[in-house]
Amino acid sequence: MWHKGLEKVRAFFRPWTGIFLAFLPCIVVCVASLGELRRLDLLASDLALRWNYRAASEQIVLVSIDQPSLDKLGRWPWPRHLHAKLIDQITQSQAAAIGLDILLSEAEAGQAHNDVLLEQALRRAGNVVLPMSVHIGADGRPMVVEPLAGLALASAATAHVNYEPDSDGIVRSVFLQEGAGSRRWDHFSLAVLRASGLRPHLGPLPGARAPPPAQLSSASMPVWQRDYWLQIVFAGPPGHFKTYAYADVLEGRVPAQALRGKIVLVGAGAAGMGDTLPTPVGQEGAPAMAGVELMANVLDGLLQGQNMELAKPWQNIFFGLLPVLLAMWGLRRMTPRNSLLLVMALIVLTPLAAGAAQTVFDLRLGVTGPVMGLLLAYPLWSWQRQELALAYLSEEFERIRQEQPTLNFSAVPSVSSAAPELEQHIASLKAAADHLRGVQAFLLSSIHGFPDAVLTTGPSGCVIMANPAAARQFHQTDVHAFYGLNIHTLLQTHLPPVASLVPRLDDAKDPQAFMFETAADSGCDLLVKGVPRFGAEGEFLGWIVILVDIASVRAALKSRDEALNFISHDIRGPQASILTLIELQSGKRGTRTPEAVDTLLSRIGGFARQSLSLAENFMHLARAKSGAFRLDESNLSDILVAAVDQMWVQAESAGIRIQTHLPAETAWCALDASLMVRAITNVLDNAIKFSPLGATILCSLQREDDWWCIGVLDQGVGLSPQQIPLIFQKFQRLKPALHMGPDGAGLGLTFVQTVIDQHKGKIHVSSAPGVGTHFQLKLPALNIGLEQDP
Repeated sequence: MWHKGLEKVRAFFRPWTGIFLAFLPCIVVCVASLGELRRLDLLASDLALRWNYRAASEQIVLVSIDQPSLDKLGRWPWPRHLHAKLIDQITQSQAAAIGLDILLSEAEAGQAHNDVLLEQALRRAGNVVLPMSVHIGADGRPMVVEPLAGLALASAATAHVNYEPDSDGIVRSVFLQEGAGSRRWDHFSLAVLRASGLRPHLGPLPGARAPPPAQLSSASMPVWQRDYWLQIVFAGPPGHFKTYAYADVLEGRVPAQALRGKIVLVGAGAAGMGDTLPTPVGQEGAPAMAGVELMANVLDGLLQGQNMELAKPWQNIFFGLLPVLLAMWGLRRMTPRNSLLLVMALIVLTPLAAGAAQTVFDLRLGVTGPVMGLLLAYPLWSWQRQELALAYLSEEFERIRQEQPTLNFSAVPSVSSAAPELEQHIASLKAAADHLRGVQAFLLSSIHGFPDAVLTTGPSGCVIMANPAAARQFHQTDVHAFYGLNIHTLLQTHLPPVASLVPRLDDAKDPQAFMFETAADSGCDLLVKGVPRFGAEGEFLGWIVILVDIASVRAALKSRDEALNFISHDIRGPQASILTLIELQSGKRGTRTPEAVDTLLSRIGGFARQSLSLAENFMHLARAKSGAFRLDESNLSDILVAAVDQMWVQAESAGIRIQTHLPAETAWCALDASLMVRAITNVLDNAIKFSPLGATILCSLQREDDWWCIGVLDQGVGLSPQQIPLIFQKFQRLKPALHMGPDGAGLGLTFVQTVIDQHKGKIHVSSAPGVGTHFQLKLPALNIGLEQDP
């Protein structure tokens, strides 16, 4: 009966699956067909375009009317005899064609002879293309503004310089032909290419034929016809083409070889001249590109056969449906985690695939549709799964409620079938499951969470349950490896020293609790406890055996004893001396001389500093042993310099010099800087204390294979071979110091040993009586810094 109820719930949600399967493809088709979010597609296309810049054609050279030329030749506009001279200079260089991107629609005021000179230069060249412009008149009709008649006749061609901005105002396309009636003008770049003769057989012009006004962003003009809509494939950002200054070409400073056989485009390049257009390859801080350079990009695409096409609606629909259908297939057959990873991967791969299509096939695909579909796929599918899960939980809880009437459900919240909530259903089912499996959950959570090894047996002594700590204790890879093993045999095998103390755990006649200490085969100290367990009727059910590692407890007791000895002996000594001095001098207040007071204060200060030094050394040693430090990538040269700086005053007061030798390269190590500085200062402190007046301590740092070695060489009293092994033990004072007053507690070098061990390093000490001592602290090197230290 309950299976039939669940089947009804599933049948209720099957229509939602069909709606879900149809909803996402409809979104993709609408976005791909209508292009309502085309700006996002344009942005993705711009990013792909910037990843695929190409080398600029060597056949194209720009002559820029730049700011240095304006500074030299004067304010714009310039006299047209300068343009005539420029054309003659370029003509003499045997350029293939010249594109003069300067509108010459009106005669030069008061300088008619300049127009004549320019016309003559155009005729001599025979390959100069001039621009024309189109304006919208008051009646909405286009008004053509052409060059002066004489100049137009003398030029090789006149061409339009119009561009087609997209909906975001950025220029990405151009019409290769525009005109009214039977008259057509080529685009300036196409006209220059025709005049150059570099492509004598252009063949069919690239670009979409006469696109409908609905596809365009600029205003539609019924009389003005536009054809061959070309998507510009930019070669690179502004400044990508070879460019010479107008003044340099005019004055002959550009060699003729640089222009020979090239297409030369002359146009404005200085800021403020107004001939700039926003492009998708504009750089940050300079988003616009000069018109002459934009023409160079169109011309470069025509020369190199670069032609990008806008994807047709069916191509966008196919490209959009493919990842969405793949995601829907994965959502139905994968786990929630894997399906989420699949959707995320498709969201990343879809724009990359569009960029690859743009690079390889020169096809601009829309990515907004598929990305929107993918972004909606997982939330919608998760919502459907959640609805199904809620229905299942509700049915399952009601089934448990009716099948187990003896269970206490008073604390379980009731479930409303009209408005189910996931949290409420989960809480209800969890409460029921807790009632059904309470005892088992208690045993599992207690045993598996226990930090010590726990083994539970049946009446025959065979293990029926174990925790991960037991697996580690008996060197097993899994807790299931214990099941079926005899506990008596297991303990006798792994605890041979006290096998006689282990009772017969497989004997159920008179089970008694036991406890004893022993050493395991791994070398650790153990406390073994065994407790019999009984059922509700008093029947014997088996054993619970616990093995507690007491090595840390014994180590803590040892550390406590050491700390008590240190406090009772070393710390109390200086404090008692201070109190004794105060008591001896308390009755002599009126008779003390200033020198006696100074001596008293000096002694009290010395004992106070000794007490403070002992406390600090003990505290630092405790911190180093506890491992409460953080390893960072540090320069060991800086650490050594810091330690020497800290000890400089102490060395100066003792009349001792410290010389430091550092390597040229950076000494990278993973270490705790504060602890390492303290360790080095402890070594230096010992060297200063045991060195005579006027001695020199040499501190060095050098690379030895995979180690960095810090060397501290003193000229002190030295150590015998028998004394060297003892210097790193606690509370060892081998010889009286030559400087700095009372000796320490013998913790300084113990601290050094601890710090070096914690950093996986090594210590080597070489010494001889009367010669001095050489400490070498070696630390593992990090091979990340190969640069030279400045």
